[in-house]
Amino acid sequence: MISLTFTRFCGHKTLWVQKMKNKALYISILVACFAFVAWLDYVTPRPLNWTVTYSKDDKIPYGSYILYEILPQIFQNATLTANNKTLYELLDEPKSDYKECAYLFINESFTPSEQETNTLFEMAKQGATFFIASDEVSGSFADTLHLEMDSNFSPWQVKLVGNDKAENDFVPLRLMNPQINSTYYYKRNAVSSSFFKQVNFPNENPYLDEKKIKILGTNGLGYTNFIYFPFGEGGFYLHSTPLVFTNYNLLEKENYQYVAHALSYLNQRQIIWDEYYKTGRKQSDSPMRFVLQNESLKYAWWTLLVTVALFIAFRSKRTQRIIPILKAPQNTTLAFTETVGMLYFQRRDDADLARKKVTYFLEFIRKHFYLNTSELNDEFVQNLANKSGYDHNKLKRLFGLVADTKQYEVLSETLLHEINRLIEEFYDFVELKR
Repeated sequence: MISLTFTRFCGHKTLWVQKMKNKALYISILVACFAFVAWLDYVTPRPLNWTVTYSKDDKIPYGSYILYEILPQIFQNATLTANNKTLYELLDEPKSDYKECAYLFINESFTPSEQETNTLFEMAKQGATFFIASDEVSGSFADTLHLEMDSNFSPWQVKLVGNDKAENDFVPLRLMNPQINSTYYYKRNAVSSSFFKQVNFPNENPYLDEKKIKILGTNGLGYTNFIYFPFGEGGFYLHSTPLVFTNYNLLEKENYQYVAHALSYLNQRQIIWDEYYKTGRKQSDSPMRFVLQNESLKYAWWTLLVTVALFIAFRSKRTQRIIPILKAPQNTTLAFTETVGMLYFQRRDDADLARKKVTYFLEFIRKHFYLNTSELNDEFVQNLANKSGYDHNKLKRLFGLVADTKQYEVLSETLLHEINRLIEEFYDFVELKR
């Protein structure tokens, strides 16, 4: 028997070990597949993201992460801050001297509204300088400066005079400053073909002096791509080829020098980099953005959140279940007795009531004195008197009335009361004797 039990135990143990080995095998295969997929994903080259964002946080080819990082080297004596506010908010900010502020706007388009244009010119009148690099400058801002741009044809397809690069794969951009007078070459597909048209600037704005407008740079065909408009005590530097300020072109040979020379016209002590008006500006498209931008809705939203938080805080406490009121158990014996008595009283059957009374009395004698009550004769009465110590004559009188209850069908109320009185006296005597 012991041998059989041990054999069964070993068999179960072997089966359990086999199951565990199979499970471990499956888990190992699953982990190996997961590791292989992770390794494959790690070694697979990521496709380049060629999205044009001009954002200071983007390290993709057409982001401006590198430019933002080297600005402290270009402006060593200036402070650099990133702005995520609108032009209206910039105007409302207290500035001790706008002459110390230069704002950099680099994006694929610059089309401020009429109100934003008025803000720009108001800040320029007070001395602020704006460096705006964009493929498209239009709207009321361009109309005020009588500025036109063109990019309807691809001038890079024309053989560039003076470009000795092989097969014209590169586009020259030239800075006109005599102290610089340098030409830099960019890959043909890495820059745009926008340029500023040569137009006449009527002297109808007292803050705009066309005699002081300067052409600072040209592209390979000699078209203006870098120009300066003085306005009030400040001015606007406009550049039509913003891609030269992106990561891709800054890493191309020594083209970072072109950017450094172009920005060298700014000698302010505070350089403010715009991030709000970027094409690739990261912002939420959820409905909550609209709610949080509206002051009234924002306060309503925060009020709702605070209210919900308070509700949760107070309602999260453990609420004890209501304890029902339990009534004390009632002694219904008296009520039952009254009900039964009322029934007998209404029936007026004194003989039946007397017989029931006698039946309970005889049961009491059998239980307490151990006497046989089948024969209620003189011997029985004498034995009960001896055992109980009760008066013999009273017992004889009581059992004489008991015999009447068995003999007669109808009893008087007086006889019922007498039988009840004698039985109760016997009960009282026995109780006192104990």
